[in-house]
Amino acid sequence: TLQYTLNTGSNPLNALRLKADYEQQIGVGKLSMGYQFRQQNQDGMFVYSEKNGNNQPLILNPAFTANVTVYNRIHGLYTQYSGKFKKLEFSSGLRYENALRTFSDNRTNRPNELKLSNLFPSVNLLYDMGKDLRLKVAYSRRVQRSTNNELNPYPEREHSETLEQGDPNIRPEFVGIYEIGITKDLKKASFYWNVYRQQITDIVNRVNSVYNDTILNRIYTNAGNARLIGSEMGLTIAPIKKLKF
Repeated sequence: TLQYTLNTGSNPLNALRLKADYEQQIGVGKLSMGYQFRQQNQDGMFVYSEKNGNNQPLILNPAFTANVTVYNRIHGLYTQYSGKFKKLEFSSGLRYENALRTFSDNRTNRPNELKLSNLFPSVNLLYDMGKDLRLKVAYSRRVQRSTNNELNPYPEREHSETLEQGDPNIRPEFVGIYEIGITKDLKKASFYWNVYRQQITDIVNRVNSVYNDTILNRIYTNAGNARLIGSEMGLTIAPIKKLKF
C-alpha cells in the first residue's frame, strides 16, 4: 500500500548549569567540596499528517500527534578526597542529589511529577606494583535519566510498521559499577585489561505489543533489575614520535 505521510518533530533542549567548588590541601591529599544546580527544559512537538491520495490535502492525525514538555531541576552537593600515599593513589567521594522531574502535555491538565533524593558514592584505588605495572580497583554509582521519547505516552509513528510509545511514570536507571583492572607500561606501548560488573536498578527496556496486523507497538518501560558483566582490553603503540596506534 502506498502511503502519503509527513512526520515532523521539534525537540529542543534548553539548559542552565551553575557550579561552585572549593579545594583545600589536607595531609597527603586534596579535599574538594562543591555545589551544582542544573535546570533543563525540553519542549517536544511531534506532528503526524497523512492523506488518502496524491491529490488530497494533508490531514493531521491526532492519534500520533502531541506536544510534550519535560522539566528537570537538580540540586547537587559533593565532597571528595584524593591523593597519593607511597605506592597507592586514591580518590573517594560522595554526591547527594535532590531532583525534580515534571512531565506535561497538551492533552491533559495533570502534570506528572517525580521527586528523588539519592546518594552516589565512588571509590578509586590505583596501586603501583612495580616494573611499570599498576592495579586498579573502583566502584561508583550513577544515574541515567529518561529522555522525552521515553516519557511521551502518546504513540509516535516511526514508520509504516512501527509505533514508539513512552511512559511518564518511568523512573531513571541507577547503575552500580564495580571494576578491577591492570595497566602495563612498555617502552613504546601500554596495555590495559579491565573486568567490570554493572548492577542496574529499574532498567529501561522497550517491550513489544501488537497494534494491528501490520504495525508493532514498542513501549518504553522499567523492566526490573539487570546485571551486566564484561571485560575490556586495550593496547596503545607509539612506534615513532608522531604516530600512535
